[in-house]
Amino acid sequence: MTDLATPSTTDDNIGDGADATSAVAPADEALSAEASADDGTGTPPLAWAPPAEPEPRRPWRKALWIGLPVAVVVGAAWYFGTTLIAPGMVVGNVPVGGLTVNAAAEKIESAVAEATLTLNADGEEGLVTGADLGATVDAQALAQRALQSHPLWNVTGWYPESGTSLRPTLDPALASAALRTALPGVYVAPIDAALAYDAATQSFVASDGTEGVAVSGNEVRSALVAALNEPDPVTAVDVTPVPLAPALPSLAAHNRAAVLNSMLDTAGFYVGTERVVPLDRATVASWITVEPDPAAGLFRFNVDDAALPALVETLPALIDRAPIDTQVVVNSAGATLATIAGGVVGRAMGSTDGIADAFAAQLNAGSGAYQLDVTETPFTTATLHRRIEVDISEQRTYLFENDQVVQSWFVSTGLPGHDTDQGRFKIYAHVRIQDMGSEAAGYLTKDVPWVSYFNGDEAFHGAYWHNNFGRRMSHGCVNMPIPVAQYVYQWAPIGTEVWVHG
Repeated sequence: MTDLATPSTTDDNIGDGADATSAVAPADEALSAEASADDGTGTPPLAWAPPAEPEPRRPWRKALWIGLPVAVVVGAAWYFGTTLIAPGMVVGNVPVGGLTVNAAAEKIESAVAEATLTLNADGEEGLVTGADLGATVDAQALAQRALQSHPLWNVTGWYPESGTSLRPTLDPALASAALRTALPGVYVAPIDAALAYDAATQSFVASDGTEGVAVSGNEVRSALVAALNEPDPVTAVDVTPVPLAPALPSLAAHNRAAVLNSMLDTAGFYVGTERVVPLDRATVASWITVEPDPAAGLFRFNVDDAALPALVETLPALIDRAPIDTQVVVNSAGATLATIAGGVVGRAMGSTDGIADAFAAQLNAGSGAYQLDVTETPFTTATLHRRIEVDISEQRTYLFENDQVVQSWFVSTGLPGHDTDQGRFKIYAHVRIQDMGSEAAGYLTKDVPWVSYFNGDEAFHGAYWHNNFGRRMSHGCVNMPIPVAQYVYQWAPIGTEVWVHG
């Protein structure tokens, strides 16, 4: 019989070659025996299980549980410290401390829009808001600047002594309308200058504008700036009415009138400096439409070019011409004494393509003098050597041209004792009409016509007091019928050679 108090060495739980003590804890042997003894009740004996192995230690878990909250706190601090504006920061008089950039920008914009001024002008009061005036600021930029200069994380920047000023700009049109509405009794509308064509004077006439009265937008803006920046803003403001210039000033009308009238003065088609085809002032004015431009403060004009193509087609008939030859009178040395009418260059236009469009563009630019491109044909010049002979023996005068007699008449030279001097002379003076003689000379003849002096007081002239031509009748001059004297006067220029012989 096996002893239950004695550990069996044949326990099935122990394998071959195993250490016997590995199956039983090294406890008190008596306690082990008692626990193994059968108590006679049939209850299985109590046996001790081998002790469980201890959990291995994990130090990172502790670090996690400690570090995670710290990281959250640090991250939150970093986030809010870099995205929120420091406490006590103001933009103008608008507090933005503790706000994000977007929230601060919205608050600034609201403050500017809602700012209210009570205006007083000459006893009349009116209210305007920043929104009425079209007041705006770059709120986003101002808020961003506040964050950059005073972030929440920088505790040294909390509650700064000064912030960023608010200096809104006003919309001129909105501000003007708002002030006019707020103070209607102050406002006097200006009168714009005007410009129109006057048919009586055939010119463009400018009418002066007059100033009105308004409230200065600059003065109101200054008051709005003060209201948005002062710690205790004053919103009741006395404003002074100021002159309001017209949108179209007088100077603009007069300047444009000068341009248009200059164009009327010179309008036409030119060859060189010659205006060969002048244009009627009223006609040119009918092409012009004056357009006031109040936004720009000036007067514009447009030219209706519908009539120009038909006008241009008439130009060749007006411009084209054949050359007109000329003649020059010379003396025996070849020196020019006079130029006879003529000497006109011929010209031809050729094609008129493109002239209408080019002229329209020039008119729209304010110039009515259009230069034509023509082909010119030169004229020829004929030389005429002219001289006069007086034959005392024949009592006849001969006119020579290039040694050919072209005219001849009977004349009356000096009586004996008053002989006409013989020799070679030159005409040196022309007198249309004069008294000749004197009391000392024993005669005085009034209103002697067509006088051509050639030798001292001797001259060719007309004689109305006698008709005895072909005989000596004078006191030394060469008397001629009045038409003949006129012909000689006009035919023989100063310097024409005269030969008197007997």
